[in-house]
Amino acid sequence: MAYGFRDPIAKSFLNVYFNKRNHIAFVLFHVKQGGKIIDILFKRIFSAYKSF
Repeated sequence: MAYGFRDPIAKSFLNVYFNKRNHIAFVLFHVKQGGKIIDILFKRIFSAYKSF
């Protein structure tokens, strides 16, 4: 299944990740969540790229 960028979670993740001003906040969020949520989001991003 391809999520694509229609997935609101994956889209917001991309917006935060590629916005350098929010990079520190992203790193803190990643550490705070123990990386578990981020791993799920990365799988969604990879699915989005495969759909192209």
